[in-house]
Amino acid sequence: MRVSLMTRNSGSSINTASLDEIFNFWEIDSLVKDCCQIASQNPQRLYLFMQRYAFFNSFAGSLVARLASSIGLSHNVFVDPSCPDLEEADRRMDIAANIFAATVDEHSDCHYKDTPHRTLAVATLKAIGDFASLSEEQKNKLSQTPQYLTPILEKTIQGYQGVPGNAWELVKSMGFHAASEILASHEYTVIDEIIRYENQGQGFDGYLSNGNRQVTVNGQNINPWSWIVIHGNYKGSGVEEGRFVSSEIAA
Repeated sequence: MRVSLMTRNSGSSINTASLDEIFNFWEIDSLVKDCCQIASQNPQRLYLFMQRYAFFNSFAGSLVARLASSIGLSHNVFVDPSCPDLEEADRRMDIAANIFAATVDEHSDCHYKDTPHRTLAVATLKAIGDFASLSEEQKNKLSQTPQYLTPILEKTIQGYQGVPGNAWELVKSMGFHAASEILASHEYTVIDEIIRYENQGQGFDGYLSNGNRQVTVNGQNINPWSWIVIHGNYKGSGVEEGRFVSSEIAA
């Protein structure tokens, strides 16, 4: 099976509104908001909430790289039907490049000192751990992966990576990627809204405002909230929205 790539003005574009109609992201946003509001009222609960979220998202960069690789390995699957020359019609690497852009951010973000997003996430957790006065033993205990999370990760890995040479699986995984990006944009934005705006000057935002705007991770000084606002900003936008646009272009 081959995928014929039509022009951008074909009228079949996918956008955030159409995805929201399919998946009802705003209902999911409400759930994230409720959980974040509960977590924000207790420093230890906030650490647990953010640790789970950071752990789940730590797989993103590698999964995007797998998807880009699966597309790149799929010769004669993504073709331009207007081009009679088979080699010249091959568009797999053009598509893979748009997908791969997201994993470049994950491993070395030009928006923040070419730092991996995982390092930024660790800085966030370190600051929240300090805010909660948690010992290393307490943090390690809270960081144990719960059993319920393992099958969720397995399904995410399966849905994300695609199957080289299988057009159906690749297109499905590209949709998985696009939906994941816009959902993440919503999630990070909600977290920023609750912590920085609904609880402005109190809780963790008060802690940051009281001279705790830098932590050191791996010898690098990092703003503890940079991981959040790079991805989703309540008063603006983050990289996830741009990644969705790249995913749409790729599709």
